[in-house]
Amino acid sequence: VKEKKVSCAICSDEDAEATSRCLECADFLCPDCATSHCRTRFTRGHHVVTLEDLQSGRFEEQLRSKQEVYCDMHQGEVVRFYCQSCDNPVCRDCVVVEHKDHKHADIKDVV
Repeated sequence: VKEKKVSCAICSDEDAEATSRCLECADFLCPDCATSHCRTRFTRGHHVVTLEDLQSGRFEEQLRSKQEVYCDMHQGEVVRFYCQSCDNPVCRDCVVVEHKDHKHADIKDVV
């Protein structure tokens, strides 16, 4: 079985093969961009891991915790709140419209 080559998401060189991935940005990075990513002021605190480590499953929990869940009722809206009155996760639009008189909490505080 031939593995598919993953290209670097940052590099202008389309042939640059990714060897790492940033867990925060979810960008695939070639060796040069991975090094730069770890040095840049805005991203130096990010966790850049090798694709090998990623495929091993070592970072599955971190990846899953960063995945966004989208609202079924409001296309493109991320679920960020929890309606304590209805016991349901809701998006910003839900809070303002359907659940406006209900008690809410940030979903991070409930999980």
